[in-house]
Amino acid sequence: MRFDRGPSLNTAFGLGAHRCLGIHLARHQLEIALELVTALAPPFRLAPGAAPRMRTLGNVWGYDTLPLVFERGA
Repeated sequence: MRFDRGPSLNTAFGLGAHRCLGIHLARHQLEIALELVTALAPPFRLAPGAAPRMRTLGNVWGYDTLPLVFERGA
């Protein structure tokens, strides 16, 4: 996974009538993975004075920016 790559118009799961049948499984797997990652991560909060910025690609929504501040571990 490359976090430093540029913007992509990837439609790997398809759009409209040609949507991939596996999209629901992939979303469920991602939800589980994010729950596990956030459970293991140190406490965090939105950076002061910052606001998340959303973007869309077709009918898929996501964060373009999500400035976070991580608390120091005990």
